[in-house]
Amino acid sequence: MAFYITIIVDRKRIRLKVERILQSDSFEQFRANARNQEITLQSNRPLFEKKGLRHRRTDWKILSGDNIRKQIVDLITEEIEASIKDGKSLAYNT
Repeated sequence: MAFYITIIVDRKRIRLKVERILQSDSFEQFRANARNQEITLQSNRPLFEKKGLRHRRTDWKILSGDNIRKQIVDLITEEIEASIKDGKSLAYNT
């Protein structure tokens, strides 16, 4: 399932459609789309949850997506994590 996040970059609001494309016991992958760009990110959050490490910071890896600034990637990952914690993500209610 997909959900939407909004980030602010250079005083502009950018709305991204995010969907979880793969999940296993040790990692999960997300694809974020905005107009003409796409980025695929991987996190190891399921591994930490399985081991009971709720307060450990999730590691994110860029799998695809060129010419995207580190600042924008950080904003996207923060918003994805916030959506997961708030339960706004429909992908986690299934």
